[in-house]
Amino acid sequence: MKTTLTLLMLLGVVALSCDENQGKVPIDCAYAFNASDIFKYPVQPGTDAWEAFEDIEEIKDALQIPNAVLNDISDEGLVETCFNHPLVSSLLVYNNLLHGYKFIFDDFNGMQKLNQKPESAALLLARYKRMYPSCFLDGGFTDLIFTDITVSQPVFLNRLTTTEKKQLMELALGKYVTMSNNSFLDSNLQTVTYLMARIMVEDNYDAFLEAVNADEKLLTYTQQITKGNHFEQINKILNHAKEYQID
Repeated sequence: MKTTLTLLMLLGVVALSCDENQGKVPIDCAYAFNASDIFKYPVQPGTDAWEAFEDIEEIKDALQIPNAVLNDISDEGLVETCFNHPLVSSLLVYNNLLHGYKFIFDDFNGMQKLNQKPESAALLLARYKRMYPSCFLDGGFTDLIFTDITVSQPVFLNRLTTTEKKQLMELALGKYVTMSNNSFLDSNLQTVTYLMARIMVEDNYDAFLEAVNADEKLLTYTQQITKGNHFEQINKILNHAKEYQID
């Protein structure tokens, strides 16, 4: 009971300090970069061409970006091209969301190119700021899931300063409050708290690292995103995340 009350008090403070819109209305839901060179994928789910594919490997091959396009695309265009990938919506098929993400996107040349760009972390942070969960109340839950997992990758987090990581943490806490108070998927709550955990790990936050080393289930939570009841781990992450953000 004491732990539950502590968590409720924590979330109350978070709701006041980092609410996603701070009471400002209306919210601008145009979060995507307005790039003119976003790649248009040649096949989309639901089309005859898509249904003709025999397996997922054929689909992944068909969705690779031509080298000529990849070499000339703007940074903003590349970000939106990655986020528009037709297989983003299939992430929820996987019981382990992180494994699904890596299976689909580790060998996608668009994501590989994004990984190489020094400016990518700042662009992802800027986009994340504009992705208000309240803009997704009618759907698009997997867009938020994909965003959380992408931003949580070490290649991006390690390019952020500690100040930027704390800013990202504040945003993630605010998103958690909004999502937990509305009808979002459990997977949304898992991926946003996974992002919080990865921020603290990548920033070598001692208090959290000590907790991880002492708790095998918490350690596992920082390494994979499996569907299921993870309330205890989420509770611990939220407490540490709030302390990290104000430390």
